Amino acid sequence: MRTFGLNVISTRANIMQRRRNLRYSQLLICSAITVISGAFGNARGQSTRPVIVSVGGNCTKLALASKVKDCSATKGAIFTILGNGRVMLSISAGVGPMISFVAESDSQPRPDNYTMYLARIDEITNATTAQTKVAGMCNFSMTHDGKAWTHIVCQAQDADNASYALDFRPNRAPVAETRQ
Repeated sequence: MRTFGLNVISTRANIMQRRRNLRYSQLLICSAITVISGAFGNARGQSTRPVIVSVGGNCTKLALASKVKDCSATKGAIFTILGNGRVMLSISAGVGPMISFVAESDSQPRPDNYTMYLARIDEITNATTAQTKVAGMCNFSMTHDGKAWTHIVCQAQDADNASYALDFRPNRAPVAETRQ
């Protein structure tokens, strides 16, 4: 069971924190699409109830297939734990597509550090999803109790050595979590 240092799985909080310019509805749709597509099977024997965590903040860097994208309009992110054990971090890329960093495995070596090992990047645009297989990781830094996330950095490469990167600076407000 992932604790994120704050027992985020057992903590009940209100996910609908209002953040100016945050496209939660689109992020939640993106999460719902992935939840539906990943709901079959429970490879790691974990709960089948997805957990969705919202975190406010700003994207300072986004690169997809070695191309830098403007993500300055991004004001939050959604972290999802699927029932089959997959985890993902989703952001909206301004007026562009929804981007999900998807992992098949993860670890939490310390209460203030969490790592997800990336398997693919999903780009969702107008109800179509482009999936790119990658190898890499996302590292999450947080307060020791895990109630506030302080930094998220993702780095990955695809089979053609194109780079994928995300630098997200959470606003240090307590994260909000819900179960579906």
